Amino acid sequence: MALPVLCTYSRMLLQEHFDAPNDMALKPGDNVVISTRRGTEVGRVAAQPGTTELRRDEAVAGKVLRKAAPEDMALKREELVRFRSPQALKDARRLVSELRLAMKIEDMEETLDRGKYIFYFTAEGRVDFRELVRRMGNQLGRRIELRQIGARDVARLSGDVDTCGEELCCKSFLIDFIPVSMKMAKNQDMSLDKSKVSGICGRLKCCLKYEDDLYTELRKTVPLQGQPVKVDGKDGWVFAVNILNQMVTVDLNGTREDFPVSAITFDRMAEREVRAFQRERWAEIQRVRDERMARRDQKKVGGAPAAPVQERPEDRDEPRGENDDPAVGEENQRHADEGADDVRDDGPDGDGAENSEPSGDSPGSQGERQEGDRGPRRRNRGRRRGGGSRRGSDGGGWRPPEGGALAGGQAPQGN
Repeated sequence: MALPVLCTYSRMLLQEHFDAPNDMALKPGDNVVISTRRGTEVGRVAAQPGTTELRRDEAVAGKVLRKAAPEDMALKREELVRFRSPQALKDARRLVSELRLAMKIEDMEETLDRGKYIFYFTAEGRVDFRELVRRMGNQLGRRIELRQIGARDVARLSGDVDTCGEELCCKSFLIDFIPVSMKMAKNQDMSLDKSKVSGICGRLKCCLKYEDDLYTELRKTVPLQGQPVKVDGKDGWVFAVNILNQMVTVDLNGTREDFPVSAITFDRMAEREVRAFQRERWAEIQRVRDERMARRDQKKVGGAPAAPVQERPEDRDEPRGENDDPAVGEENQRHADEGADDVRDDGPDGDGAENSEPSGDSPGSQGERQEGDRGPRRRNRGRRRGGGSRRGSDGGGWRPPEGGALAGGQAPQGN
């Protein structure tokens, strides 16, 4: 009578039950030669014979032919070495490129009897590869099997070590992939950055599932972070929670202390209630802060509203003019009054009319300005450079100053 034995085979870590003779002494870890649906292969016993039962929808996959001999293991090792850079894999990828199929050949393996090639490929959808199988069979001279796999299976075939320093779980012992969600990372207080909790396959790490049940059970005895609690009759709120050590850091009016879960009193709250409590707490903190700021400002001004500060000329950014300095302004006004008495302008009728605009360019006035005015000069637009020359009242030609002639007895030419 045959006894079902659970065995693992193939690089994809397929695990099925096989019938083994009763007189064959097998134990977990033994290498055996098995007959599968794909052909003759080398497998490994995964459990003690007779300790596992078949599922209702599972049937025996084949038979255990014998224990693996050294020659069988040598053939297996030869296959692994030969298919690190096989010509068959290169030919298959070339045919895929020629047929322009939306698929990628990832890896391949060969049965122990060398009668069949199994190719593993990835694709976003379903691919019609019947023509590809026909051409590959004619060119390679073997039976061909194509199997579509996912991102986790690719890591199982080509991966090695993960960030933890251990061999990939899916490559060493993990047979069936388990669903993993970001909620598991949050439940274990891990980073919610997907790049930090993802494996080399780009998916969430399978190990997030291993301790999720333990964290779920321990969270039932600790309060949520941020919720109100009481310690020895004092009100506080939870600043941090150490789930594994069952310790809680409580904020007691600004002082934070660690307490065991058994030393605090709290009521079970939902997350939305904790968020509402935190909003109220921060609103109260902001109100107290605003009141302190108002009292401080009132104390600075002696209880009266602060008077507006008037800007002084020396505080301005632009350069200060002559009229900004009172001493310079009075000196300039005196020079302007003295120049107005000496400078006259003859009108068209020949009568002299007193001009209220000072020339400001006479030698005497320039000397006095240099002695008394040390500030920046006032910009007078429209003034001609030179001596005390002026235009006539009619806006016409040049008029000499009072005296009628220049030094040298020559009058300048008209314009």
